[in-house]
Formats: sequence, structure tokens, C-alpha cells
Amino acid sequence: MHDSSPSGKERLNVSILYVEDEENIRQVLAKILLRKFKEVVTASNGLEGLERYMENKPDIVITDIRMPEMSGIEMSRRIRAIDPDALIVITTAFTDVEHFLDAVNLGINRFILKPIDAEKLEESIYELVQTVNKRQDFKNVNQLLNEYKKAVDSSAIVSKTNKRGIITYVNEAFCHISGYSQEELLGKPHNIVRHPVTPKQVFKEMWETILAGKIWKGTVQNKKKDGSHYTVEATIVPILDAKGEIVEFIAIRYDITELLEIQKEMERYRVKQLTQSVQKASELRLETLLSALPHPSFIIDSEDTIIAFNHHSEALFDLYGHKGWLEKLKKGSLDFKELADSEESLFLSPIDWKHLILELEPQESKKLLLAIPSPSSRYILGLSRLQGETKERLLLTLTPFNPEEAS
Repeated sequence: MHDSSPSGKERLNVSILYVEDEENIRQVLAKILLRKFKEVVTASNGLEGLERYMENKPDIVITDIRMPEMSGIEMSRRIRAIDPDALIVITTAFTDVEHFLDAVNLGINRFILKPIDAEKLEESIYELVQTVNKRQDFKNVNQLLNEYKKAVDSSAIVSKTNKRGIITYVNEAFCHISGYSQEELLGKPHNIVRHPVTPKQVFKEMWETILAGKIWKGTVQNKKKDGSHYTVEATIVPILDAKGEIVEFIAIRYDITELLEIQKEMERYRVKQLTQSVQKASELRLETLLSALPHPSFIIDSEDTIIAFNHHSEALFDLYGHKGWLEKLKKGSLDFKELADSEESLFLSPIDWKHLILELEPQESKKLLLAIPSPSSRYILGLSRLQGETKERLLLTLTPFNPEEAS
């Protein structure tokens, strides 16, 4: 018989297997049980009862002892072989020591003497229902924890160790990133993946924290089996027992190696952009400086090339017919050393530009007399070393000078 029909009163969500060879007793008691419990399955002997148990996996089994085909004791023994925690109630008119001891040895949960008192049976079942509910709660919690574990395992690098730091569990992600197999890791000290670049002080603080029962968080660089490295953001949690004693440690890590590389690349790009911005601003300041000077002025780099000049410089070359130099100046290919060493030298005496540049202090200026191929003109050449530039630069300014007026 298998009856799960609803009744007027809400019943407990508990399933019962009732095994009794006397049909009248079986039918009457099954109807009583159905008033209180959601599902009642019946069987007429131990063999049939075992089949029903395997088919339905009921929460509670109620059985007589002496039955044809298979006794209640033997059926209970086989059920316990399938599920050691099965809840079983024995009903019997026999009180002989042999059957009672067999039932005790099997760990039968309750004993009810015939004729069965329905109230006492219900009372016994309600007591067992509390066990059923606790088991279901435990099963639900365990299932929930497994789901949490699945979620963490699918997204994080997880390991567990005992109090001495010996690895007792690693997930697939840990094996994948470290390059070790599970067999190579279990039973080994966790420092098998420690990278020497991580300061020892980090691990000292970590152990002090977790042995005090506190959670530790930090960034650690680990070493793979092939010697390469990876960086993780780690959280290590001490697992405590009911007495508050540390049982083990669980570590959850997230790989941030690629993130750090991106950050480094962004920093390099930022520095590059900043350098270019400073350089551009510097060039703009130089152009402003040159345009503001009232006399021919040049800026030369460490290679002696004129890299900037003002319109007074163009007028100077044009005035004295230095067309070739003027063209080179405009094209940006005029070497100032070429002017100094030329037969039509502007200077009264050769100038060692390299030596002169090295002599100049950051804020120092020097004046040298130079000659333009004209009987009445002289220029004082002023040299100033420019500061804050990425390359060596020198500002040269030509100021008119009349020797006769000076005398």
C-alpha cells in the first residue's frame, strides 16, 4: 500500500515505511499515521519491506519482528547496511531476550509493544521527526556549503593546510597556476610555492596573525614549478572548532599578475606622456624666449646643431650676404661649429664649444667678442646654459658692440 492523499489537516512532511504481516493491524495503523504524516508506504513482510525501502528511501521505518519471508530484525540489519543512520522502530508482542538483544545490537531507535498504543507510537515518531529535521537541516547546510565551495573553487585559487602549514587540500585552479599536480602538493609544506622575492617579514607577520586566530590579507608573489612567478591577493582564514581551537587554515587567492602588468604598462605610458608634455612645454617656452629677445639668438644642442632661432638671426645672415648659411639655418641643418671653423668665421678666434659647454654652470653666462665681416661691426656673444632640459642646450645671443664707442 502506498498512500499520500491529502487530509483536512496539514500533515508533517515525513515519509514512513510500515511493515506488518497482519493485514488488519497494518491497514488500521496506516490510516492513523496518514492523518499525521504526509506519506505512508506499507509492506506485508521483511522482504517486501526491504524492496519498498530501496524504492522510496523513507525517513522512518516501523516494523514487526516476526514475519514470513524475512523477519523484521533481518530486514533492519540489511537496511542498516544500506544506511547506517536509518531510523527504525520495532513493534512486537514478543519480549524474549534473543530478539531484544538483536535489536539492541542493531541500534534500533525505538521499541513499541503490541497491542500498539497509537498515542505512544505517535509520540515516538515525533521524537524521531526531530532527528529527521536536524538531519535535513544539516543536509541543507552541507549542500549550501558545497555550493559555496563550488562558487569559490570556480573563481579563486584555494588551498587548506594544517596548523603546521602542511597542505591538505588544493583546488584545480591552484594546480593550474602553480604547475604542480595535486599529488605533488598534498602533504608538502605550503612554502613549496614561496618565491624568494617576497620578504620573510611578510610571512612572519602572516603566521603571527593567523596563529592568533585572526584573518590575514596581503599580496604575495609565488613561484611556479617551472621557476616563473605569479602574484596573488591572498586571504587566509583560521578554521576553529567548537572550543575555539584552530583546526586548520583555508587560503583564498586571486591572481593579479596580469592586473599588475597592466598597471605597470599604464604607469610607463603615463610617464612617457608626461615627459612628452614637459618636452612640448619646454619647446614652447624656448620659442617664446627667442621671439622676445631683441638681438640675433640661437639655441644649439649637444651635437652643435642649431635647433631654434629668431627672426633677428635670419636678418643678420641676410644682411652680410651669407645666403648659404641662411638656407641651412632655415632647413635646420646649420651646424654652429661650422660657423666657428669657417674661413668666413664670425669669431676672432676659434672656440672649443664642447669644452665651453662643460665649463658653464647651470646659471652661468659667458661673453666672447666675435667679428662679423664688416669693418665697423662687432658683436658680443653671450652664452647661457639652459636648465631643466632632457638634452644639453646652449643659448647664444649676439649683442651689437662698437669698439670705437667703447674706447
